[in-house]
Amino acid sequence: MTESVAKERLRKQPGRIKTDPAICGGRPHIHRKFIDVITVMKMLEDGRSDQAILQKYPKMNEQDIDACRSYLASLISKTLKAEFASASQPFFMLDENTSYFMLPDVTRIFGASSHVFAEGLVGENNDDEKNIWKHMVDHGYRAILTMDNDFKRISLSQRHSITGKHGSVHEYDGHLPSVISLPGTNNARTVVKLLEKHQDVIREFVEQKSVMFATLTEQGLIMMPYCSPKSHRLEYTLP
Repeated sequence: MTESVAKERLRKQPGRIKTDPAICGGRPHIHRKFIDVITVMKMLEDGRSDQAILQKYPKMNEQDIDACRSYLASLISKTLKAEFASASQPFFMLDENTSYFMLPDVTRIFGASSHVFAEGLVGENNDDEKNIWKHMVDHGYRAILTMDNDFKRISLSQRHSITGKHGSVHEYDGHLPSVISLPGTNNARTVVKLLEKHQDVIREFVEQKSVMFATLTEQGLIMMPYCSPKSHRLEYTLP
């Protein structure tokens, strides 16, 4: 959800989210229901369904949950940019389909990282993959964490182009961002645990130019080495 879409949803639900120093410790909360926004979002990030949340908080309705999502999304570009601005040699870019709640832990584990929302890279039609990729290349990001298959295609296309110009990706002096794909069923907490568990393998993986992309699993990274369009052979694979 982009910031403008989030604000439009909030506009259609006036007065649903309030802030009062005397309620919920001054944190944003659902009006007249005394449930703070962060509590709802943490439940969603833990994999709780909307229905499960409504069962726990019978005073809430589906519009309240949607308002919580929208409220936080409207703050993303402001809060993340201030707290996790890109530094030199950033490691991960988190795509829009990954939770921005993971960013503090990703930064803790891998160093300077960011989220596409924080960089203002997501447009209204969610078709900004090429702009995101160019931003990563221009700013030296090591990898992107995503559930979007378009980044595999973009990565492959760039490697084909480099192979055509240089004969091999190994002859290219620049860095090629790696693509790490997440299964769609993983929630933020699960992903962070997997990233921490397999951080050494991930660091090794992102330095291999010939490995096109990998999927993060409980067992580690399932990798797809790059196959040269000329030779149709695997140039490299991690042991």
